Amino acid sequence: MAGLEQTEFNFLRDYSIFVSGNESPPIYHLWCGLSALSSLISRRVWTNQGFFFVHTNMYIILVGDPGIKKSTAMKIARNLIREIPNIPIAPTAPTKEALLRSMCEEGSPSIRTYKHDNKTVTYSHLSCFCNELTTLLGSGGNETGYIGVLTDIWDQDKFEVKTIGRGNDYIENPFITILGCMTMETSANLVNQKIISGGFSRRCIFVYASENGPPVSRPQLTPEQESAWQRCILRGKELQFVSGKFSWEPAAEKFFDTWYLTNHSGVKTVDSIAEKGFMQSKAEYVIKLAMLFQISESNELLITEQNLKSSISMLNEVQPHVNVVFGGTGRNELNSVATAIERFIHAQKEPLPIKKVVQLFFKDASKDEIMKILDYLQAADKIKRVQITKENTVNEYVISSKALAVL
Repeated sequence: MAGLEQTEFNFLRDYSIFVSGNESPPIYHLWCGLSALSSLISRRVWTNQGFFFVHTNMYIILVGDPGIKKSTAMKIARNLIREIPNIPIAPTAPTKEALLRSMCEEGSPSIRTYKHDNKTVTYSHLSCFCNELTTLLGSGGNETGYIGVLTDIWDQDKFEVKTIGRGNDYIENPFITILGCMTMETSANLVNQKIISGGFSRRCIFVYASENGPPVSRPQLTPEQESAWQRCILRGKELQFVSGKFSWEPAAEKFFDTWYLTNHSGVKTVDSIAEKGFMQSKAEYVIKLAMLFQISESNELLITEQNLKSSISMLNEVQPHVNVVFGGTGRNELNSVATAIERFIHAQKEPLPIKKVVQLFFKDASKDEIMKILDYLQAADKIKRVQITKENTVNEYVISSKALAVL
């Protein structure tokens, strides 16, 4: 996995070894490993961003058509969490009221403590695993009332819970992680402007895959994989005793400051509502991932430049996925253009120069908008962009994925 070196222990490296030979898409396994690591360290580590603290909680949604092994990847992460004592896992389909009650009732296993600066800190942790996200959110996206709760509780220090007959309770330092699965078909029902503009989607990482890994007829665990699994369990148990504030190495501070301004400027160039939201939350996720990369292989709570770069690389990879899930560019007037461009490319049996696509559709969209549509179509695995050299000149072409498979 990117950015990870061989050291005495390395959770993400060992997790990668264990899942090798599994048919689920490798990108699913990578994010499942990070989600598991987030659950294992919980709210016990953080970094101070002046007006707020950043913890490692994440909402990860695996997206793909039926047959893409989403649940298979998710279950491996869940099984690992079950191996570690005292990690609270939510029921498969809890009501909103039951979930919140479990995080504030006295004696609940969700309520945990740790020591910091000779003080006892209380927090409430719950790990949610969903074979199908609609079991949590409802088939239309918010019948269960979860959207508002999951949006609001994301970065709270104290979350108010209204109860019937008992007045108001409070969840102290809540920490919820979600690792869920969603098909493209159900995403069409879940996705609406309220989810996009209301803030929930900005808190999620949508990880899309269009095909599984290499087929394995009779998967068998090797001794190396079994050893890697045991090392993951051992590291998970060790992390129950790790807590504290992350500091920043000087090089990391300088790098992040420069990148942050570049990303901030880039938000203005994005038309997609969903992608704009992703970029607005990207900096927070960069910090979360950098902390997770570090604790994967070290007990030194330090944000490094290398881990920041690895985090940005991972997020750049999944950034186009948000447009796949949310149906394209996010601008209704461009959706028809995207459909027309896709159909035109699919009608071609040979690679088509990108310059030609721009020329044909210049009346419908700007060059930048057309290029973003092509990025979206490639992320959705509808087309492929290829480079072809003719007369010592390299030019970019596009071709439908189906046509490319025939060539």
